[in-house]
Amino acid sequence: MSYLLVISNPTPAKIYINNVYKGVTPKIVSGVSFGSHNVKVEKQCYGSYVDTVTMTEAIAEQGSLFVDASLPILGNLDLSSNPNKAKIYVDGSYKGSTPRNICGLSTGLHEVIVKKTGYSDYIANVN
Repeated sequence: MSYLLVISNPTPAKIYINNVYKGVTPKIVSGVSFGSHNVKVEKQCYGSYVDTVTMTEAIAEQGSLFVDASLPILGNLDLSSNPNKAKIYVDGSYKGSTPRNICGLSTGLHEVIVKKTGYSDYIANVN
């Protein structure tokens, strides 16, 4: 068994090894067995880092395996309405009610619809 050193940008970010939560970055994960392991690092409002790493005897003799996860920045949308509690749809998918911050949107054009009974729908394309 050996160690896996996991860092990320930004920190802290959640670490999963073989779909098992191991804590947050930066972290030295101990007890990593020889063989291949799926590593996932994720943080809300950012993209995920996914990789397969292989722990070998040679690596274990050197001490540890290093994972440097740079998480992609995703879009953020902050919505409010008057009156509050209007339903929000982004690209046809319900996202909750106003006021609300929606993070983790991919870059590019998105259709936003805000609906409230008794009021006209608000429809906009945001980039």
